[in-house]
Amino acid sequence: MYNKLLDLNFAPTEIGLSLTGTCRKQVSQLINCMSKTLDVTSVEDAQQKVSDIKVVGNGDSAKLLFKASSKDQKWMKSTKGIEIDGVGVVVQVSTQQGDNVAEAVTFVPGVRIVNDDNGGRKLVKA
Repeated sequence: MYNKLLDLNFAPTEIGLSLTGTCRKQVSQLINCMSKTLDVTSVEDAQQKVSDIKVVGNGDSAKLLFKASSKDQKWMKSTKGIEIDGVGVVVQVSTQQGDNVAEAVTFVPGVRIVNDDNGGRKLVKA
């Protein structure tokens, strides 16, 4: 039903709505938000799932430590780390709920990244 709102030939009154101008644009933005790809785990994975992705540099320099997401509920949480050899790891935590995004970054000294369960990674004392 909602995808019909994006159809240029669609009359919103078909489902009892009267959408024009700004409201129609907001509904279109909402639908686009609902179709975000939340389960990407690497640049290679993103290139297969997102048709218009552009990558500069090494998009996989941050190692995915762990990630959980729900396409139906429109949320995603991930933790990534960039290891600085012999020094520690810069850790980034991302949380997304619909259009709301929160990011946190910290440095954890004296640790390194190693493989963990389910294809993930974890931090261990160096």
